[in-house]
Amino acid sequence: MRTPTLICRDNVTENLPLKTHSNFTAKTHQSLCDAGKQGSGQAETEAWEYAFVRIGFLLPKKTSPMLLYQLMEHLGTASFAISGALAALNKRLDVFGVLVLTFATAVGGGTVRDLLIGNTPVAWMKDQQAITVVFVSYLITLFFRKYLQFFPRTLAIFDAVGLGFATVVGIQRGLEAGLNPSVCVALGMVTGCFGGVLRDVLLNEIPLVFRKDIYASASLLGGGLYFLFSAWDMLAPLAATLSVITVVGVRLAAMQWKWDLPSPK
Repeated sequence: MRTPTLICRDNVTENLPLKTHSNFTAKTHQSLCDAGKQGSGQAETEAWEYAFVRIGFLLPKKTSPMLLYQLMEHLGTASFAISGALAALNKRLDVFGVLVLTFATAVGGGTVRDLLIGNTPVAWMKDQQAITVVFVSYLITLFFRKYLQFFPRTLAIFDAVGLGFATVVGIQRGLEAGLNPSVCVALGMVTGCFGGVLRDVLLNEIPLVFRKDIYASASLLGGGLYFLFSAWDMLAPLAATLSVITVVGVRLAAMQWKWDLPSPK
């Protein structure tokens, strides 16, 4: 399921540990690079198709797909950080308490994920950018809390967005570790849910994932669709985006129309 992708950038071929599909293997992409140097029309067509996926994410055409997953990880971290900060502010914690809850919500899921797959030190300890994203999100929430709290569902929206991005990032980390698809889906769910679990436990509330709310099930659905899209030979970045949209859409729809999972009588 996982093979190295060769990205041709400025006549330099770079090895990237990215999951690919049968119609976009390393050999195919290497041929694309070679043919592109010779001015092949077919190569130009395929290059535009590949660039289309990147343009769809508002990224430069020479942006590596791995940068896309890094962007998703930072967006998920920021969304969870803001949701944690808003939850702490709603409980009237002091500025230090808000910072602790912001940090715990933002990195809790990723920390559990990395411990499960043996990736230590965990990601945020090796990535200064992640800590910066958390702290900047904390400051933004403090300075604009009056505007953010004006909207009653702001916390839930940021939480849903974080769930979507974190699910895909967790799946990608599982693929990089060589795990099978079902484990990767579970790992995506852990990444997306356990930051919120830690947030709710610290606030002495029953975590959303343990209630009737459609929360973890939305993550599992998005993760399953990721591999379904992969089976249709869809490019990994496009499959990831559709999975994020699915998770966020299902979660927001469940809140809007009050969809719940059945509970035992």
